Amino acid sequence: MHESFEHDYSTSQVGIVPLDQRRPLWHFAGLWLTFASGFSFLFVGFELYAAGQSLDDAIEIVCVGGGIYMGYAVFSAYLGSRTGQTHGLLTRSIFGVAGSWLVSVFILITPLGWVAFQAHLLVNIWDGLYGWGHVVALTVLMAGAMVLNNLVGFSGIAVFARFVVTPLLVVWVLYLVIKVVLTDGGELGGPPPPDTLGAHGFWALVGIVIGFCMWGNEPDIFRYGNPRFWWSLGAYGFGLTFGLLLFAIAGWMMARLAQTTDFGPLIRLTTD
Repeated sequence: MHESFEHDYSTSQVGIVPLDQRRPLWHFAGLWLTFASGFSFLFVGFELYAAGQSLDDAIEIVCVGGGIYMGYAVFSAYLGSRTGQTHGLLTRSIFGVAGSWLVSVFILITPLGWVAFQAHLLVNIWDGLYGWGHVVALTVLMAGAMVLNNLVGFSGIAVFARFVVTPLLVVWVLYLVIKVVLTDGGELGGPPPPDTLGAHGFWALVGIVIGFCMWGNEPDIFRYGNPRFWWSLGAYGFGLTFGLLLFAIAGWMMARLAQTTDFGPLIRLTTD
């Protein structure tokens, strides 16, 4: 473990993760649960509610989207674990230096959109809880802080998120779902009211779910895994079930009970 902190095996000279530095399955299960949970995944359920989907339909959409993603993700994880190489080194061996640069630019640009979304969602939550206002300015500041954190060091916060924040949040959301089923189960049937209906169809919503699932760095992460084809399935399944699916259900229930399409006040009502 100490050696892996000293070197991430991403250079041209040392670019393959040694087999004796690979991590156990529970490591990836916890990591993927962290990736697939959080307030942004409550937003998935909220969006499905806003699009006029019933709870049953929302669950079906999430399962279809997650299943399609798994078809890509298992191959990606196997590619990373079988070669032990990063995206940059893999693409260089196939497309050359120029092709590697092009793919790396895409990998850099796409997550910036996710950073902006996460920062904006976070500020909206705070605004809903505390009425801070200044949403645009705070979003820019939060996005800058997130990018800076990734540049100067991510290990400590990643460990804190995986072993402290994520378990607490999963327990909170699981409690929320169980409590709603037991106390307000009669209000969960049928589609949302007509005034919440959106223009998105079934497959468009499946595409949104896939977009939330997709990280793009699956080979980079699983290059530390066991080089067997189906090995990553347990980690993905655990994370997507107790992350994506559970949180989407909770987000839909939150929107149903709050009867609002404003995410900030919805979080406040649910927290209260």
